[in-house]
Parts: sequence; structure tokens; C-alpha cells
Amino acid sequence: MKILVATDGSEFSTAALRSLAERPWPSGSKVKIISVPEFPPSEELSYLNAGRPRDLRVACEEEARICAAKGVEVLAGSELNVHSDIPKEREPICQVILNEAEKWEADVIVLGSHGHSGIRTQWILEAFQRR
Repeated sequence: MKILVATDGSEFSTAALRSLAERPWPSGSKVKIISVPEFPPSEELSYLNAGRPRDLRVACEEEARICAAKGVEVLAGSELNVHSDIPKEREPICQVILNEAEKWEADVIVLGSHGHSGIRTQWILEAFQRR
């Protein structure tokens, strides 16, 4: 079983990871934890000095690495084979998650719910089921 977990480091993502760790999974199940950098739209604005956009990009990537590492820590005591990755794609986060699931041939996608409308989560679910 291949399980893709998308985390943003929130309490909701941590709860999803803890739930994942508590469930019985087939022996040899693999978990890939990703955290997609959330690049600020201001990165593209021309009035910023030349170094600022790069600094923002680096900070966003570092935050994503920290979130993924925390996810690995949560699953450290489980029987799951866990690794993490930081996607480099610059697309909407929901599309990056789907792309990663397809490339890795994931059987399951795990996301933590923030209690919002669920429209994007529903879109990911429907797109994943169509593949």
C-alpha cells in the first residue's frame, strides 16, 4: 500500500498523521509525506528589490521542509516505511498533490481537514478516483 500524505504543519495535518499511525496497514506499506511550499503572490511583483523574491521562495521551501520533517516524526514509531519530499512544482497546491499521487502511484491520499467548505478536498478526491 502506498499512502501519500500532504501536510501543511497545522494541527489538522498532525491529527491526520496520528490517525494514520494508529490504523492497521498491510505489512510493507509505504508513506510519502509531502509539504507543498506556499509561494506568496507578491513574489511576482516588480516593485520588490531583486533579492526579496528569492528570499521569500527560500523561506517558503524551508517552512515546507520543516512541516514534512514534523510529519516524519509523528510516524516515527509506526511500522510504516516513511519518507518525505518537497515538490518543486509551481502549480496550485491541489494540483501538485494530484501530480505527486499520480507520479508515485499512490493508493491513498491523506489530508487534514481545516473544517472549510471542502470544495478543494472534494475536487482532489474526485480527480484521484477518476484515475
